[in-house]
Amino acid sequence: RRGCTENGTNASIISKEILAPPNENRNDFPFQVSGNVIFGQVPFYAPRTPGHVLFRLYWANEPLYTLATGPTLYVRVIDQDLEPTLRFILSNFKSKKGSATSLSSLNALSTVLHVDKQQQSKQQQSRQQSPSRQSHHQQHHHNSAGRAAWGCICESRKVLEACAHEYRKQKEKLGKLEEEIEELKARVAEKDKAETELTEEGEGNEKSGTKNMESNSSGDNNTCVDGKVEDNKEKGDNDDAEIDDDLEARLKEKTSAWMGGRAANERKWKDSQISFASILKAVVCNPSATLLFRRELVAKIKLEYELWCSLCESFAPSPFNSDPEAMCVDFNQFPQHVTPSHYKQCVNSRIKMQEAHLGFVPNRKTLSHVLSGNGGGKNNNNNTMDRNAVETFNKISASMGQLFQDEYMEADRIHEQREIVRSHIEGIVAQCDAFPPGTRVVVFGSSANGFGSPSSDLDMCLQMPQGSKLPNADEDTSGAGAMAILAGLLENGGMKEVDTVRLTARIPIIMFNCPRPMAVEGEDPTMECDLSMQNPLACLNTTLLLSYSRIHPVTRVLAAIIKRWAKARDINNPSKHTLSTYGYIIMLLHFLTYHKRTGTGLVCPASDPPPNPPNPTTLAPLLPNLLWMDGSWLGSPPGTPYKELNSLPAQMMKHPLEEDIVVNTYFFRLAEERIFQAIQQRFPSQDLSLGILLASFFRYYAYEFDFKRHVISLHSTLQHGLVEREVKAEINGWRVYSTSIAVEDPFETFYDIAHVVKGANFHKIRNEFALAYSKIVDAATTNSNTRKKQQKQQSQQQKQAKEINNGMDLINWICEPADQDESQDGTKSQAVSAGGGVASSSTSPKSK
Repeated sequence: RRGCTENGTNASIISKEILAPPNENRNDFPFQVSGNVIFGQVPFYAPRTPGHVLFRLYWANEPLYTLATGPTLYVRVIDQDLEPTLRFILSNFKSKKGSATSLSSLNALSTVLHVDKQQQSKQQQSRQQSPSRQSHHQQHHHNSAGRAAWGCICESRKVLEACAHEYRKQKEKLGKLEEEIEELKARVAEKDKAETELTEEGEGNEKSGTKNMESNSSGDNNTCVDGKVEDNKEKGDNDDAEIDDDLEARLKEKTSAWMGGRAANERKWKDSQISFASILKAVVCNPSATLLFRRELVAKIKLEYELWCSLCESFAPSPFNSDPEAMCVDFNQFPQHVTPSHYKQCVNSRIKMQEAHLGFVPNRKTLSHVLSGNGGGKNNNNNTMDRNAVETFNKISASMGQLFQDEYMEADRIHEQREIVRSHIEGIVAQCDAFPPGTRVVVFGSSANGFGSPSSDLDMCLQMPQGSKLPNADEDTSGAGAMAILAGLLENGGMKEVDTVRLTARIPIIMFNCPRPMAVEGEDPTMECDLSMQNPLACLNTTLLLSYSRIHPVTRVLAAIIKRWAKARDINNPSKHTLSTYGYIIMLLHFLTYHKRTGTGLVCPASDPPPNPPNPTTLAPLLPNLLWMDGSWLGSPPGTPYKELNSLPAQMMKHPLEEDIVVNTYFFRLAEERIFQAIQQRFPSQDLSLGILLASFFRYYAYEFDFKRHVISLHSTLQHGLVEREVKAEINGWRVYSTSIAVEDPFETFYDIAHVVKGANFHKIRNEFALAYSKIVDAATTNSNTRKKQQKQQSQQQKQAKEINNGMDLINWICEPADQDESQDGTKSQAVSAGGGVASSSTSPKSK
């Protein structure tokens, strides 16, 4: 399988030895060896289950190392192979007898039953073109495949039950281990208490020692005895110390085992539920499901899927189970005839679970549903829209634009201040003999890429003349020594709080505060600055982001609000294992370059089928992908469909830090004004609603993006689709099917920007996306009734606060500080709204 972490007989689908052992011959598929090249052919059958596979060449005794890799093959199931494939998966299930190790079979089943949007569109077109009834042969084939599919689903339930049993069993063991840990903690605490008492007693004896010296000195006959007692006491103290050290070591070891075991047990149980839920989802979303299953079975599967929450990664308790403690849904106890009231029971059960686990109930209504005037997913015949919803999005759009103008728009004075500081630092560098003549100081990062704010730090790096190197480069390979000399000159040149603690970093950095030139009243008198060693990739990255920020202002406004939200919600701090600002900017650019207009004022992923009939406006992305856009398209006549490159042109650069690594630095430069104007004409922003885009951004990463399968990347294109985790695992060794977020750097494609984000923090980040989307949708779909309910749950002071009646109120509610989500007793204080969204009772919507 593509992305498998190793080769060998245990990891591969099938292995064949192609080189005969010494002094032996091979007649079945002989090979010829010429130098370090092997010539020959090996016959292989196609795998029975779908997915991406490839061929690898490796030495049998070194399965971790791959000598060569063949092209990737995609195995898919066509109609006539459906029944044999399902029966093959069924045989795999039965051979393992419902073992908890059958998760691979669960994933294979969901892959077989899954139908993507392109396939759905083809199926719908096929049914429209040939609406005639099925032939007897087709009906027999579907019935036979349906029986096999239902057998697989029944076996998958047994696997889930086995996983639940294993989870409970392991939890009991961990419970006993936790009891042992508590006992050890008590013993350690008792020991610490005894040591404290002995220390206090010893201090008291020292104070009284002077008074008793004369009486002790008179007892000469007891000196020898006292010496023996003292020796015995010292020996006993040593034994006690060894016992104490052993006690603490055991406590540390058992605590580590308990924490690791608990995390692994929870992860396995969640993975099994996710795999089973993917099977249910594949059936629910497959428009041809009724060809395989009876309608009453499909209705029951839909009912069961209502219990699933992707954010909790868990099923809610079934309201139809006779055993309230059961961990799995008893499908046999489902009602024979499913009615709307049964769906409501399952939804209520899921809501209770979400309230307990998340503190809010996610609102999954689509924006087309929210904006429609008839309450459904589509507009009515009169194409009327919900006035309150439209007004809400208009208000938030206006407020987003105004907020950007007021707080984030950088005045010319700010640019002039930064240029004066840069020029001053460059003058100090020119006086430093540790760098070659002509070394320049270049601004990069948020101060230069168009996504900063007036308060952004000034990030600068040294840029030595091409072909030059440090005078002492042989001994000072990283440049840390030269930077240390420069730090002294900066301090002598008037820089404040010069900090050299990061000179030992991968790229040496000097941090300091520079007196702010042209400072006005109320402005910080100093400017925070970072000066790093030569960093060409950072400068290149700054140029790319600056190009995106200049195309149209929508990108910068969205970035400003997203940064404000991420910081307020405490999910924007890599030192706390959350995502950096740069990571959120890449997430935004991926969203804009991989989404297109629907033609109805909304946006959709590029993978969605085009509207009928398509037009050039709905085929192009919201923002051009400068890494992959075909530059010749700009010179084509207006109305020509958007065009991408088949492969990237090579503009290779040796990596400044990583040995033996080169990176492709190609992207379409907006170097000339005519090119920039042509881009702006082809990608207008006047018809884009900021409020709709912000809500769509939150929804995409809350509900639509599959973090388990895909990577957030600017190399995701309309032509090639999303970058898959399997590809990154195959090429760069990234973890495949991980439960965390992965963000690929545009140029250093081997580098995961989100590698610092831990699993628990990933869930926190994703929940925040869902919470932000729910607040927007809740504000757009509910009116006075919901707000009256909110006011009943607020304090008297909060009742006096203004309701959400303008766009700024809603922005402040979305960007509400995370610490205000905790009430005085430490519990989450978010109330469920009538529309399924959230209503905060911790602070008023308008308070900041």
